[in-house]
Amino acid sequence: MSALTSAYSHLNYTHSGESSSGSWHLCSNPQTSKNFSGLNLNFTPSFTATVDSSTKMFDGRKLNYKFTVPGNLQLTTGSVFQKALSSPPPFAGRIDAEGEESTDQALLSPLVISGAEVIADFSGHIRQTFASSNTVYGTENPAALAALGFTTGFSLVSGSLNVRSGIKEIKTADKISDTAGKVLAGLKIVKGGVFAAAGAIFIPVRALSIAALSTTAKIVSTMAGVLGSLGSALFSIGSLFAGISLGIRLNEHRQFRQELEAILKDPNLSEEARPAAALGHLKKLASVGPEEKAEILTELEKDPEYRVLSPEQQTEKASLKEKLLLQRKEAFLKRVTSDECLKMIRQKGPSEAGEVIASVQKKSLEKVIVSSIAIGLVGISLALTAASFVFTGPLAIILTTAIGLAVSLSWILVDAYGLIQEFKNSEPGRFDKLWILLSTLVAAIAVGLVFFLSGGIAPIIAASVVGLVWLAINITSYYRLYQLEKKKEAAQQ
Repeated sequence: MSALTSAYSHLNYTHSGESSSGSWHLCSNPQTSKNFSGLNLNFTPSFTATVDSSTKMFDGRKLNYKFTVPGNLQLTTGSVFQKALSSPPPFAGRIDAEGEESTDQALLSPLVISGAEVIADFSGHIRQTFASSNTVYGTENPAALAALGFTTGFSLVSGSLNVRSGIKEIKTADKISDTAGKVLAGLKIVKGGVFAAAGAIFIPVRALSIAALSTTAKIVSTMAGVLGSLGSALFSIGSLFAGISLGIRLNEHRQFRQELEAILKDPNLSEEARPAAALGHLKKLASVGPEEKAEILTELEKDPEYRVLSPEQQTEKASLKEKLLLQRKEAFLKRVTSDECLKMIRQKGPSEAGEVIASVQKKSLEKVIVSSIAIGLVGISLALTAASFVFTGPLAIILTTAIGLAVSLSWILVDAYGLIQEFKNSEPGRFDKLWILLSTLVAAIAVGLVFFLSGGIAPIIAASVVGLVWLAINITSYYRLYQLEKKKEAAQQ
C-alpha cells in the first residue's frame, strides 16, 4: 500500500493573509465555500474581506481564503496501497528490462519512504482536524500550521522515485509480455509524475503562505492561492490514477482466489486430496510445464528465422522464451501473494500442502482487505463530497465533518499498517541516512516556525505532537536500518 502520500493530507489548503484596501471576491458564491470548508471539492480561490477605507484595517477579521477538496478523499501514492498490494519498491529492481535479476541497491528504501508518507499523512490529518473544527464553530484556521504543510513536499521525492521505478517496470513487463504489469507500471509513472509535480508546487505555496503573514502585499497571498489551487487539482488527478491501479490489482486477486477456491471446494475430490490439488495448481502457476514448453516450441517452429538456426541456437531461443514466461508468472504471483509465498509453493511438497495453502490464502486475503478498505474509504469520501453540495444546513456540516474525521483516523491506521510491513521487510537504501537527517532538519524548522508564528496554545500543542511523532519515526527507522546493515554485513562475512 503503494505508495500511496495521501492526497487527503495534501489537498486541504487553508491560508490566512491580509490586504491593505478594498472589498473584493474571487468566487461567485463565497458563502457556499465558507460553509463547506474542508468538505467541498473546490479548486477556486474564494475569499471576502471588508476594509475600513479610513484606517486601511480589516473589520476585526483576517482575510481568509481556502482552497479545499473533500476532507476525506485520499489515496496513498506509491505508498500504502502499493505496499499492501506488493508493488515492487522504488529502485529495488528485482528483474531488469533484459529479464535478469537486478542487484542494484535502492536509492531510498521503502522503509524511509513509507515513514515519510506516514509523517505527511499525520501532519495533514492534524491540519484537517483543525480545519474541520473551525468550519463547525466558525472560527479561523491557525495560519501558523501551514509550516507543518511542508511535509506535502515529500511527494516530490516519492513521486519521482515512482516514476523512475515505473519506467524500469514497464520495460520489464514489456519484455516478459505482462499486460497487466505494463498497465500498472504506466499508471505508476503517470501517478508518480503528477504527485511529484504537486509536491513541488506546494513547497513554494507553504513558503508564500507563511510570508503572507508578515506582509500586506496582495501579490504574495494571491500567488499562494493560485499555486495551492493547482497543486490540489494535481493531487486529485493522481488519486484517480491510484484508484484505477487498485481496481486492476483487486481484479487480479478476485480471479486468483476464485480459481483456488474452486479446487478447494471441488466435489469430485476428497477433503484430504483438495490441499494437494490446490498446491499442484499453484506449482503450475509458478513454473513452466511440459505443455507450455510444447506450445512455445510449436510457436517458434512457425517462424522462418527460427528454422534456419542451428540446433544449439534453437535450444537457446526456446529457453529464453520459457524464462520470460516463467518471469511473467512470477510477477503475477508476487502481486497476488508475496515472495515468501512463492518460495513456499516451490519448496514444499504434498505433505505440507495445507500449510502452503493457508499461507497463500492469508496473504492474499490480507491484501484484499486492505485494498477493499481503501476503496471503501474513497467511496465514502466521494459520497461526502456529493452530500456537501446537496445538504447545506448546519446539521449536515457537523455530520459530514464527523464522518470525515472518522475516515481520517481510518487512513492513519492504514498508513501505520503499511509502515509496520516495511519494518519487517525492507532492505537499506543508499541514501537512507541522508534522507533521515534532512527529514529531521525539516521537522525542526517546521515545528519551530509554528512556535514562532502561532498565537494560541492549540497550534503549539498540535505542532509538538507532530514533531514528536516525526522524530520517533525517524529514530526508529534509523535503528531498523542499522540492524539491517549489521545483518547484511554478518551475512557477507
